[in-house]
Amino acid sequence: LSQRPTAPMVDRNLLNKATDSSAGPTPGYLFKDISLTLKSSPQSPSQISTYLLTQRLPRPSPNTKLKTLRLLHHLLTTSHLPQFNRSCMPHVSSVKDLLTYSAPPDPVRGTSVQDAVRGEARKVVEAVY
Repeated sequence: LSQRPTAPMVDRNLLNKATDSSAGPTPGYLFKDISLTLKSSPQSPSQISTYLLTQRLPRPSPNTKLKTLRLLHHLLTTSHLPQFNRSCMPHVSSVKDLLTYSAPPDPVRGTSVQDAVRGEARKVVEAVY
């Protein structure tokens, strides 16, 4: 029996680190590393978009949602890979749902995170189309 070669899996630890639930910003080097990973194989755009849009974006943390949207926006606007944009399209409804996102206010930051999530969702939807 010959086995079909499988596509290399994207490093999910890298994606998880970039979209963690902490209030701090995502380190800039992670954007660069993920951009390089995006271009590493023909399957990477689909794997990355699917993971971010189906596994990370639905997380309950507003910080995770915001970081995921910022990462998606960065990849959509800087990667120049039409296949990444196309791979995001089937899941764009989950981003559109965040255009009206609300959550309980943070005791320290109030509703600024929710406002940022809505604004970033708008940027991602515009970047996909």
